[in-house]
Amino acid sequence: MKLMRKQQAKHISFDRFKEIVEQSVQPNDKKPYLGKRFAMIKNILPSLRDSGFAKNLLQFTDLRIGFVKSGEIEGNINLHPSHLKQGTLICLTPNSIIEMKKFSKDVNFMGITLNPEQLNGWYKGPIPAFLINQMTESIMQPCKADLAVFFHLFNILWDVVHLYGDDSELIPDLMSAILHQVHHIYNTHAQQHVHQQTRERTIFQEFIQMVNQANGTQRQLDYYANRMNLTQRYLGTVIKQVSDVTAKEWIDRSTILRIKVMLRHSDQLITQISDQFGFPNDSFFSKYFKRMTGLTPKEYRNGKESLQTVGA
Repeated sequence: MKLMRKQQAKHISFDRFKEIVEQSVQPNDKKPYLGKRFAMIKNILPSLRDSGFAKNLLQFTDLRIGFVKSGEIEGNINLHPSHLKQGTLICLTPNSIIEMKKFSKDVNFMGITLNPEQLNGWYKGPIPAFLINQMTESIMQPCKADLAVFFHLFNILWDVVHLYGDDSELIPDLMSAILHQVHHIYNTHAQQHVHQQTRERTIFQEFIQMVNQANGTQRQLDYYANRMNLTQRYLGTVIKQVSDVTAKEWIDRSTILRIKVMLRHSDQLITQISDQFGFPNDSFFSKYFKRMTGLTPKEYRNGKESLQTVGA
């Protein structure tokens, strides 16, 4: 594996995302809107898609709503293997972790990125859980009619912010309309899958959510079994049955993802990261990480993971 110096942070705040996009805009690119409270992109910037930024393990602190206009992307979102294709609408809540493995050369998408603190002022009514839960993803395949409304509202907002900026009095109502339309699409999508939801699947989803919320600090199955009022044996059996992956592997995946983020984006010493994740000593931490990844923490911190292309 080719080693290289750490070039940029992987923990991406809203302001940092705007900086990266601004640095990636080329003279011939259709410029996105990068405001004080939200950002909009109608087409992915070729220079951003092809840059090293797209090839990293990323964690975003903002709320993102995106639509895949063409192509496809494969990777992991919050531990879940995900395949995003043309026609997919996706909503990512704050602190979601994205690991892109493969993407097609023709991939293109549009979307909105906003500071989650704005939701209270922009969403009219109680904010739905799928917008405010931490580290959750909602992947939807809307019908053409619902998408037409979404596109119409998106384009109106695009025109308004380019004319007046995001201080315009029109923004709260337009943003509320977009968020309510996404909520409508989410409800429609969820209703279509109610009949597929089993008790085992519900247990699996609750387990994954708890693993995500533990942030890699709880690595024993009994911790989750006790909180879910289940026996370890039953929980382990259900997780394996639903996902074909053991519960221990899901826990290890979560832990490794968070360690990777810390190693790549922070300036903390390896010993500090080891302490933060509750390892008894640096040696145990290094052995655990190498057993999971094939690399020592130091090698990963200085290294670069490859990104394949669909069809390659």
